Amino acid sequence: MMKIEQKLKATANMAKPTVPPGRYVIHGRPGSRQPGITENTDGSLTVRVSTIAADGKANKAIIKALAKHWHVAQSRIQIIQGATQRTKLVQLASCT
Repeated sequence: MMKIEQKLKATANMAKPTVPPGRYVIHGRPGSRQPGITENTDGSLTVRVSTIAADGKANKAIIKALAKHWHVAQSRIQIIQGATQRTKLVQLASCT
């Protein structure tokens, strides 16, 4: 029983990775068979989502995936440019 409590305390004390507020280049890949996020050599991110690109559903899925990856609220992420393109410019707002 002590080991479980120690693990829970250790997990609670672990700092979540923080991403500084700013703009990021994202390459969206809608309709992917294997969803996930990979970092490219140029510093951009490729976000693969299984949702098809129709009626903004893929953009919502990309925002959801980024929020989970960055450990932030979805409301802090906004697509500034490229809403209808695969290459997007995403703004991550500061939490104030």
